[in-house]
Amino acid sequence: MKKAAPTLHIAAFHDSVNDTLELASLLRNAGIQAQAKHLEDLPNLFEMLRTDPVDIVLHLIEITEPSLSQVVKSIRMQHPSIPVISMTTNYEVSLLNQAIAQGACDLINLDNPAHVLHVLQREFERLQCGQRLVKLESIQQESERRCKTLMQSSRDAIAYIHGGMHIDANDVYVQTLGFKSVEDLEGSPLLDLIQPNEHAKVREIIRSSAPKTDKVQTLENIHFKHQDGKEFSAHVEFSAATIDGEACTQVLIRLTGDSDTKALEEKIAKLSQRDPITGLLNRQYYLEQLEKNLTLAHTQKARFVLIHLQVSYPLNIRNKIGVVGRDTLIAEAGRQLERLTESNTLISLYSSNVFTLLAPSLDNTHQATIDHAHELAHKLVNQLSQHVFEAGGQSVTVDTTAGVVILDEHSPGLSELLRRAERVSSEAADYPSGSVVFFKPQEKDASLAEKDEHWNRLLHDALRNHQFRLLFQPILSLNGDTRRQRYEIFLRLLDEQRQLVEPKEFIGSAERSGVSIDIDRYVIQGAIQHIVESRKRGLNLQLFVRISTPTLLSADFYPWFSSQIMDAQIYDGAVVLQVSESVAHEQLKQAQNLLENLQRIHSTMLIDGVGFNEPVNQILARLNVPWVKLDRSLIHGISTQKPIQARLLEVVKIFKQHQDIEVIVPQIEDAASLQIVAMSGTDFLQGNFIQGLSDSLDFDFSSF
Repeated sequence: MKKAAPTLHIAAFHDSVNDTLELASLLRNAGIQAQAKHLEDLPNLFEMLRTDPVDIVLHLIEITEPSLSQVVKSIRMQHPSIPVISMTTNYEVSLLNQAIAQGACDLINLDNPAHVLHVLQREFERLQCGQRLVKLESIQQESERRCKTLMQSSRDAIAYIHGGMHIDANDVYVQTLGFKSVEDLEGSPLLDLIQPNEHAKVREIIRSSAPKTDKVQTLENIHFKHQDGKEFSAHVEFSAATIDGEACTQVLIRLTGDSDTKALEEKIAKLSQRDPITGLLNRQYYLEQLEKNLTLAHTQKARFVLIHLQVSYPLNIRNKIGVVGRDTLIAEAGRQLERLTESNTLISLYSSNVFTLLAPSLDNTHQATIDHAHELAHKLVNQLSQHVFEAGGQSVTVDTTAGVVILDEHSPGLSELLRRAERVSSEAADYPSGSVVFFKPQEKDASLAEKDEHWNRLLHDALRNHQFRLLFQPILSLNGDTRRQRYEIFLRLLDEQRQLVEPKEFIGSAERSGVSIDIDRYVIQGAIQHIVESRKRGLNLQLFVRISTPTLLSADFYPWFSSQIMDAQIYDGAVVLQVSESVAHEQLKQAQNLLENLQRIHSTMLIDGVGFNEPVNQILARLNVPWVKLDRSLIHGISTQKPIQARLLEVVKIFKQHQDIEVIVPQIEDAASLQIVAMSGTDFLQGNFIQGLSDSLDFDFSSF
């Protein structure tokens, strides 16, 4: 059962109840479960802390009764873990410093919803992390208590060593070495109990990094000295451990005469990992190993192929061979799978007639993993389909199909991974024998997370393998400006079928996952490279590059961009960053900051899609940009519809009242549109009638 998302409980000293409820509504619209309650005074706060859950306390800094410092003091007295956040509609750095000085965690700018969401979500996540930490510490303490109990009840001699000294040991260890109590042993060196000629190899293991890993290191026939002076030989195991949060080494001593017992224990442990019918890994142990390899995929970017292979045969055959025959057939199928796969492939009987296999990729790239998965899955289903089984006195052939899922750094958790494998395996079973179905998140029933994961993987691979293509469309001056050759850059993704995919297919996923930042930088670097190379040929390019919302919000984008510009020595605004009007409106502060920074390096920005939703004068008042591009809706149908023509003339006229603004009209698709727009007073034209997208920068600007 899926765990419900946690609810953020807010208590707010605000102007009114409605203002408080608006905060909760803002959070819920952003997908955050939230409840907000309005507070009037400190008694209200005390009563709420006593009766209701409270995660965050908000305080409008302009409220003086109670003051921010009074609220902070009250919270610290009763619930010091609850953060207090101040709010204001007049955000200034001095006010932020004042709020922090009074004990607030932060100051929220109520005029910036993105800032409100960011701060509240950050503090809520921090609070949850703190709660989880307390819980984990409690679990750790309980685990250590249980480990202590297990150690004391163990028949093996166990001690813990830190810095070569004993810090703890069980009664068996104390008695084995001849001490009266663990207190007599504490603080004494382990090497004092071992013959001098064996000190070097024991010291090497203790000092090495191996005990800091999960690996157990063993030494055979180590000679110990009993307190009565006698010697005895023992098998010693060293492994990593922690006591009270301190790293140490666990030492387990097993007398040499106990080797038969150890061998029996190892045999029993091995048998406990196996399925009694097939001899393959049993489901429980296989899933444990699958989860470990999934962790490797997430942390070390390893890739694996997960195959669910289904074996089936007609009902009349099943009745003839019976239960015993069926077990014989499944066991033989398991042996065939072991024969057909490498030794590092994990194989298990997942259900009555489904085998599951996990094979590491032969090459750590996405396409190579796909190719390996295709080859392996088809080999297995074809070989099993062709094999003749002997079961219940019958010669039997089986139908075999397979579902395949690729494991990599973007894969989901274990439960979702198995759900995907079961789904494609079930789908494959509906096809003829020998069919193989791969999990593909583009399916119509795929969740948004699955689609994002699919695109995230493809886009990262495309960046690594240079599978993006830059196309160019000229921007034509109507004022006879031939000093520069201007183009807008368009991005396309080259897919597995060598087809060009437009950004509208993947940009949403790219922005949600953050990979759009890397894509934007890829395009900008390509633009700079074209500009530098063109100048060697005597050209004077100016390229317009779209940037995404995550790039606009990225704190390190401008430092990166400025370093690219300075390294290329481009100080004449040859790269113009293009931001959509809707994004600039939603992220106005960030757009203003970026524009101000760009002007320092003689670069600039274009606002795209203006003149339809927002009043023109409002845009100019907020962002003093030198370039604007009109909304496409102002052009659609312009050759035949008078109202659209009138609106275009009105918008261009308003912009042209500002002499420093250059206006681009896009999407000129025919001669009639060109003629009308050319008479509007605009500065530049762009569209397929002038020239469609091209992979070269060779447009003849003198041809129009």
